Amino acid sequence: MRRAARLLRGGAVIRVTGAEPWRFPDRCAAEGLYLENVTAQDPFTIRGVVRSADLSRAEKTALRCGCTLEILALRGAPALWRRVRRQWLLAAAGVILGAGLFASSLFVWEIRVTENDSAVPDGTILRVLEEQGVGVGAFYPGFSADLIRSRALAELPALSWLAVNVRAGRAGVEVRAAVEPPEIWDPRQIADVTAARSGVITELTVLEGTPKVKRGDAVEPGQVLISADRSGEAAPVHARGEVTARTRYELTAASPLTAVQKTAAGRVRRRYALILGRRRINFYRDSGIPPGECDKIIKIREIGVENAFSLPAAWVAERLRPLALA
Repeated sequence: MRRAARLLRGGAVIRVTGAEPWRFPDRCAAEGLYLENVTAQDPFTIRGVVRSADLSRAEKTALRCGCTLEILALRGAPALWRRVRRQWLLAAAGVILGAGLFASSLFVWEIRVTENDSAVPDGTILRVLEEQGVGVGAFYPGFSADLIRSRALAELPALSWLAVNVRAGRAGVEVRAAVEPPEIWDPRQIADVTAARSGVITELTVLEGTPKVKRGDAVEPGQVLISADRSGEAAPVHARGEVTARTRYELTAASPLTAVQKTAAGRVRRRYALILGRRRINFYRDSGIPPGECDKIIKIREIGVENAFSLPAAWVAERLRPLALA
Protein backbone atom coordinates (compact mmCIF):
# COMPACT_ATOMS: atom_id res chain seq x y z
CA MET A 1 0.00 0.00 0.00
CA ARG A 2 2.80 2.35 0.88
CA ARG A 3 4.59 1.53 -2.36
CA ALA A 4 1.44 2.19 -4.37
CA ALA A 5 1.07 5.58 -2.67
CA ARG A 6 4.63 6.45 -3.62
CA LEU A 7 3.97 5.54 -7.25
CA LEU A 8 0.85 7.71 -7.33
CA ARG A 9 2.59 10.68 -5.71
CA GLY A 10 5.67 10.32 -7.87
CA GLY A 11 9.22 11.25 -7.02
CA ALA A 12 12.40 12.72 -8.40
CA VAL A 13 15.91 11.36 -8.02
CA ILE A 14 18.13 14.35 -7.20
CA ARG A 15 21.81 15.05 -6.72
CA VAL A 16 22.90 17.88 -4.42
CA THR A 17 26.42 19.28 -4.76
CA GLY A 18 28.05 21.87 -2.50
CA ALA A 19 30.69 22.60 0.14
CA GLU A 20 28.44 21.33 2.95
CA PRO A 21 25.83 19.06 1.28
CA TRP A 22 24.90 17.45 4.65
CA ARG A 23 23.07 20.70 5.55
CA PHE A 24 20.46 19.97 2.84
CA PRO A 25 18.84 16.90 4.56
CA ASP A 26 18.71 18.77 7.88
CA ARG A 27 17.05 21.76 6.25
CA CYS A 28 14.53 19.52 4.48
CA ALA A 29 13.56 17.89 7.76
CA ALA A 30 13.15 21.31 9.38
CA GLU A 31 10.90 22.54 6.55
CA GLY A 32 8.85 19.33 6.36
CA LEU A 33 10.14 18.19 2.98
CA TYR A 34 10.01 14.43 2.43
CA LEU A 35 13.51 13.17 1.53
CA GLU A 36 14.44 9.48 1.44
CA ASN A 37 17.16 7.11 0.22
CA VAL A 38 19.86 9.67 1.04
CA THR A 39 23.35 8.42 0.12
CA ALA A 40 26.71 10.18 -0.01
CA GLN A 41 28.59 9.80 -3.28
CA ASP A 42 31.59 11.84 -2.15
CA PRO A 43 32.32 14.51 0.52
CA PHE A 44 30.67 17.17 -1.64
CA THR A 45 27.79 15.23 -3.23
CA ILE A 46 24.73 13.45 -1.87
CA ARG A 47 21.90 11.72 -3.64
CA GLY A 48 18.27 11.20 -2.64
CA VAL A 49 14.60 11.08 -3.65
CA VAL A 50 12.01 13.81 -3.05
CA ARG A 51 8.34 13.93 -3.89
CA SER A 52 7.38 15.47 -7.22
CA ALA A 53 5.14 18.00 -5.49
CA ASP A 54 8.07 19.19 -3.30
CA LEU A 55 10.59 19.52 -6.11
CA SER A 56 10.38 23.32 -6.49
CA ARG A 57 10.68 23.82 -2.69
CA ALA A 58 13.67 21.47 -2.59
CA GLU A 59 15.46 23.55 -5.23
CA LYS A 60 14.99 26.70 -3.14
CA THR A 61 16.16 24.89 -0.01
CA ALA A 62 19.33 23.74 -1.78
CA LEU A 63 20.09 27.32 -2.79
CA ARG A 64 19.71 28.50 0.79
CA CYS A 65 22.20 25.80 1.84
CA GLY A 66 24.71 27.03 -0.75
CA CYS A 67 24.26 23.95 -2.91
CA THR A 68 23.05 23.14 -6.40
CA LEU A 69 20.28 20.63 -7.07
CA GLU A 70 20.25 18.48 -10.19
CA ILE A 71 17.32 16.28 -11.26
CA LEU A 72 18.53 12.88 -12.41
CA ALA A 73 15.24 11.11 -13.11
CA LEU A 74 11.48 11.36 -12.58
CA ARG A 75 9.49 8.42 -11.27
CA GLY A 76 5.90 7.49 -10.58
CA ALA A 77 2.53 8.32 -12.10
CA PRO A 78 3.13 12.06 -12.82
CA ALA A 79 6.26 11.32 -14.88
CA LEU A 80 4.52 8.48 -16.66
CA TRP A 81 1.57 10.78 -17.46
CA ARG A 82 3.89 13.41 -18.95
CA ARG A 83 5.43 10.86 -21.31
CA VAL A 84 2.07 9.35 -22.23
CA ARG A 85 0.53 12.79 -22.72
CA ARG A 86 3.15 13.75 -25.28
CA GLN A 87 2.66 10.51 -27.16
CA TRP A 88 -1.11 10.90 -26.89
CA LEU A 89 -0.95 14.37 -28.38
CA LEU A 90 1.17 13.09 -31.24
CA ALA A 91 -1.19 10.17 -31.76
CA ALA A 92 -4.22 12.47 -31.64
CA ALA A 93 -2.58 14.83 -34.14
CA GLY A 94 -1.85 11.89 -36.43
CA VAL A 95 -5.43 10.63 -36.14
CA ILE A 96 -6.84 14.08 -36.87
CA LEU A 97 -4.52 14.52 -39.85
CA GLY A 98 -5.39 11.08 -41.21
CA ALA A 99 -9.11 11.72 -40.75
CA GLY A 100 -8.76 15.06 -42.54
CA LEU A 101 -6.93 13.47 -45.46
CA PHE A 102 -9.48 10.67 -45.66
CA ALA A 103 -12.38 13.14 -45.60
CA SER A 104 -10.65 15.26 -48.25
CA SER A 105 -10.21 12.22 -50.51
CA LEU A 106 -14.00 11.73 -50.55
CA PHE A 107 -14.45 14.98 -52.50
CA VAL A 108 -13.39 15.94 -56.01
CA TRP A 109 -10.88 18.81 -55.94
CA GLU A 110 -9.60 18.51 -59.49
CA ILE A 111 -11.33 17.28 -62.66
CA ARG A 112 -9.86 17.04 -66.13
CA VAL A 113 -10.39 15.16 -69.39
CA THR A 114 -7.59 12.62 -69.69
CA GLU A 115 -8.64 10.84 -72.91
CA ASN A 116 -10.72 12.35 -75.67
CA ASP A 117 -10.64 11.05 -79.26
CA SER A 118 -13.71 13.02 -80.34
CA ALA A 119 -14.21 16.51 -81.75
CA VAL A 120 -16.09 17.63 -78.63
CA PRO A 121 -14.03 20.23 -76.69
CA ASP A 122 -12.91 19.32 -73.18
CA GLY A 123 -14.61 22.44 -71.80
CA THR A 124 -17.98 21.32 -73.18
CA ILE A 125 -17.59 17.88 -71.59
CA LEU A 126 -16.67 19.37 -68.19
CA ARG A 127 -19.59 21.82 -68.37
CA VAL A 128 -22.10 19.02 -69.04
CA LEU A 129 -20.65 16.93 -66.19
CA GLU A 130 -20.86 19.89 -63.81
CA GLU A 131 -24.56 20.19 -64.67
CA GLN A 132 -24.88 16.55 -63.57
CA GLY A 133 -23.20 17.31 -60.24
CA VAL A 134 -19.69 16.18 -61.16
CA GLY A 135 -17.53 19.20 -60.38
CA VAL A 136 -15.04 20.64 -57.92
CA GLY A 137 -16.19 19.97 -54.37
CA ALA A 138 -18.57 17.13 -55.32
CA PHE A 139 -18.97 14.16 -52.94
CA TYR A 140 -17.94 11.32 -55.21
CA PRO A 141 -19.22 8.33 -53.14
CA GLY A 142 -22.67 9.68 -53.97
CA PHE A 143 -22.04 9.43 -57.72
CA SER A 144 -24.17 7.09 -59.80
CA ALA A 145 -21.95 6.14 -62.72
CA ASP A 146 -24.77 4.79 -64.88
CA LEU A 147 -26.99 7.81 -64.26
CA ILE A 148 -24.20 10.31 -64.93
CA ARG A 149 -23.16 8.49 -68.10
CA SER A 150 -26.67 8.23 -69.51
CA ARG A 151 -27.50 11.89 -68.84
CA ALA A 152 -24.17 13.18 -70.15
CA LEU A 153 -24.34 11.10 -73.35
CA ALA A 154 -27.85 12.38 -73.95
CA GLU A 155 -26.42 15.93 -73.93
CA LEU A 156 -23.40 14.92 -76.04
CA PRO A 157 -24.63 12.85 -79.00
CA ALA A 158 -21.17 12.97 -80.60
CA LEU A 159 -19.91 10.62 -77.86
CA SER A 160 -20.54 6.90 -77.56
CA TRP A 161 -18.91 6.24 -74.17
CA LEU A 162 -17.99 8.23 -71.06
CA ALA A 163 -16.39 7.28 -67.75
CA VAL A 164 -15.40 9.27 -64.65
CA ASN A 165 -12.60 7.75 -62.54
CA VAL A 166 -11.93 9.35 -59.13
CA ARG A 167 -8.77 8.70 -57.15
CA ALA A 168 -7.31 10.69 -54.27
CA GLY A 169 -9.53 13.71 -54.92
CA ARG A 170 -8.68 13.84 -58.64
CA ALA A 171 -11.28 12.95 -61.27
CA GLY A 172 -10.22 11.79 -64.72
CA VAL A 173 -12.78 11.78 -67.53
CA GLU A 174 -12.41 9.42 -70.48
CA VAL A 175 -14.63 9.69 -73.54
CA ARG A 176 -14.91 7.94 -76.89
CA ALA A 177 -16.31 9.39 -80.10
CA ALA A 178 -19.52 8.00 -81.51
CA VAL A 179 -18.92 5.53 -84.36
CA GLU A 180 -20.75 6.40 -87.53
CA PRO A 181 -23.15 3.62 -88.54
CA PRO A 182 -21.98 1.71 -91.60
CA GLU A 183 -23.69 2.35 -94.89
CA ILE A 184 -26.37 -0.26 -95.46
CA TRP A 185 -26.92 -1.23 -99.08
CA ASP A 186 -28.99 -3.89 -100.73
CA PRO A 187 -26.86 -6.26 -102.80
CA ARG A 188 -29.86 -6.92 -105.02
CA GLN A 189 -30.20 -3.24 -105.92
CA ILE A 190 -28.94 -2.27 -109.38
CA ALA A 191 -26.23 0.41 -108.94
CA ASP A 192 -23.10 1.76 -110.65
CA VAL A 193 -19.75 2.78 -109.19
CA THR A 194 -19.11 6.44 -110.13
CA ALA A 195 -16.24 8.90 -109.57
CA ALA A 196 -16.54 11.28 -106.61
CA ARG A 197 -14.06 13.81 -108.09
CA SER A 198 -11.83 14.24 -111.12
CA GLY A 199 -8.54 12.37 -111.36
CA VAL A 200 -6.42 9.78 -113.18
CA ILE A 201 -7.08 6.09 -112.52
CA THR A 202 -4.10 4.27 -110.99
CA GLU A 203 -5.69 1.03 -109.69
CA LEU A 204 -8.93 -0.72 -110.68
CA THR A 205 -10.29 -3.93 -109.13
CA VAL A 206 -13.76 -5.12 -110.28
CA LEU A 207 -15.72 -7.47 -108.03
CA GLU A 208 -19.07 -7.32 -109.83
CA GLY A 209 -20.12 -5.44 -112.98
CA THR A 210 -18.35 -4.28 -116.14
CA PRO A 211 -15.42 -1.85 -116.02
CA LYS A 212 -15.87 1.29 -118.14
CA VAL A 213 -12.39 2.73 -117.61
CA LYS A 214 -8.83 1.43 -117.38
CA ARG A 215 -5.55 2.51 -115.80
CA GLY A 216 -4.33 5.89 -116.97
CA ASP A 217 -7.80 7.16 -117.93
CA ALA A 218 -8.82 10.63 -116.78
CA VAL A 219 -12.29 10.76 -115.29
CA GLU A 220 -14.69 13.52 -114.27
CA PRO A 221 -16.99 13.67 -111.22
CA GLY A 222 -20.05 11.47 -111.73
CA GLN A 223 -18.51 9.39 -114.52
CA VAL A 224 -19.38 5.67 -114.42
CA LEU A 225 -16.35 3.57 -113.50
CA ILE A 226 -17.99 0.14 -113.07
CA SER A 227 -21.34 -0.42 -114.79
CA ALA A 228 -24.25 -2.55 -113.56
CA ASP A 229 -24.84 -3.93 -117.12
CA ARG A 230 -28.19 -2.48 -118.13
CA SER A 231 -27.56 -3.18 -121.83
CA GLY A 232 -29.36 -6.54 -121.73
CA GLU A 233 -26.25 -8.54 -122.62
CA ALA A 234 -25.90 -9.70 -118.99
CA ALA A 235 -28.09 -9.72 -115.89
CA PRO A 236 -28.04 -6.35 -114.06
CA VAL A 237 -26.02 -6.48 -110.83
CA HIS A 238 -25.00 -4.26 -107.93
CA ALA A 239 -21.62 -3.07 -109.22
CA ARG A 240 -18.78 -3.38 -106.69
CA GLY A 241 -15.05 -2.78 -106.82
CA GLU A 242 -12.06 -0.79 -105.59
CA VAL A 243 -10.83 2.19 -107.59
CA THR A 244 -7.77 4.32 -106.77
CA ALA A 245 -7.04 7.55 -108.60
CA ARG A 246 -4.52 10.37 -108.47
CA THR A 247 -6.35 13.63 -107.88
CA ARG A 248 -5.46 17.27 -107.24
CA TYR A 249 -6.24 19.61 -104.38
CA GLU A 250 -5.74 23.36 -104.25
CA LEU A 251 -4.99 25.01 -100.92
CA THR A 252 -4.79 28.73 -100.19
CA ALA A 253 -2.80 30.20 -97.31
CA ALA A 254 -1.92 33.75 -96.27
CA SER A 255 1.37 34.84 -94.71
CA PRO A 256 2.47 38.30 -93.55
CA LEU A 257 5.17 39.99 -95.62
CA THR A 258 7.12 41.01 -92.53
CA ALA A 259 7.87 39.06 -89.37
CA VAL A 260 7.15 40.52 -85.94
CA GLN A 261 9.96 40.28 -83.42
CA LYS A 262 9.48 40.51 -79.68
CA THR A 263 12.03 42.14 -77.42
CA ALA A 264 12.01 42.65 -73.66
CA ALA A 265 10.92 46.18 -72.70
CA GLY A 266 10.74 46.60 -68.96
CA ARG A 267 11.07 44.98 -65.59
CA VAL A 268 9.71 41.51 -65.00
CA ARG A 269 6.76 41.48 -62.59
CA ARG A 270 5.71 38.60 -60.39
CA ARG A 271 2.27 38.01 -58.89
CA TYR A 272 0.98 35.32 -56.58
CA ALA A 273 -2.40 33.87 -55.69
CA LEU A 274 -3.90 31.10 -53.58
CA ILE A 275 -6.73 28.83 -54.76
CA LEU A 276 -8.96 27.31 -52.08
CA GLY A 277 -11.62 25.13 -53.65
CA ARG A 278 -13.52 27.43 -56.02
CA ARG A 279 -12.21 30.60 -54.42
CA ARG A 280 -9.11 32.43 -55.61
CA ILE A 281 -7.27 34.83 -53.31
CA ASN A 282 -5.06 37.27 -55.23
CA PHE A 283 -2.07 38.81 -53.48
CA TYR A 284 -2.02 41.79 -55.85
CA ARG A 285 -4.25 44.82 -56.31
CA ASP A 286 -4.75 45.08 -60.08
CA SER A 287 -7.45 43.28 -62.06
CA GLY A 288 -5.16 40.53 -63.34
CA ILE A 289 -5.35 41.70 -66.98
CA PRO A 290 -1.79 42.04 -68.37
CA PRO A 291 -0.94 45.68 -69.13
CA GLY A 292 -0.19 45.98 -72.87
CA GLU A 293 1.88 43.42 -74.74
CA CYS A 294 3.66 40.98 -72.47
CA ASP A 295 4.53 37.33 -71.98
CA LYS A 296 2.54 35.73 -69.17
CA ILE A 297 3.83 32.50 -67.64
CA ILE A 298 1.60 30.83 -65.05
CA LYS A 299 2.75 28.01 -62.77
CA ILE A 300 0.23 26.24 -60.54
CA ARG A 301 1.56 24.03 -57.75
CA GLU A 302 -1.14 21.83 -56.29
CA ILE A 303 -0.93 20.84 -52.65
CA GLY A 304 -0.98 17.06 -52.37
CA VAL A 305 0.84 13.87 -53.28
CA GLU A 306 0.34 12.29 -56.69
CA ASN A 307 -1.83 9.15 -56.51
CA ALA A 308 -2.02 9.48 -52.72
CA PHE A 309 -4.16 12.46 -51.74
CA SER A 310 -5.13 15.89 -53.01
CA LEU A 311 -6.12 18.97 -51.02
CA PRO A 312 -8.45 21.72 -52.30
CA ALA A 313 -5.60 24.22 -52.43
CA ALA A 314 -3.02 25.36 -54.96
CA TRP A 315 -0.34 28.04 -55.13
CA VAL A 316 -0.30 30.19 -58.30
CA ALA A 317 2.80 32.07 -59.44
CA GLU A 318 2.55 34.43 -62.44
CA ARG A 319 5.48 35.97 -64.29
CA LEU A 320 4.82 39.00 -66.52
CA ARG A 321 7.50 40.26 -68.93
CA PRO A 322 6.67 43.42 -70.93
CA LEU A 323 7.47 43.20 -74.66
CA ALA A 324 8.07 45.60 -77.52
CA LEU A 325 6.99 44.56 -81.02
CA ALA A 326 9.34 45.43 -83.88
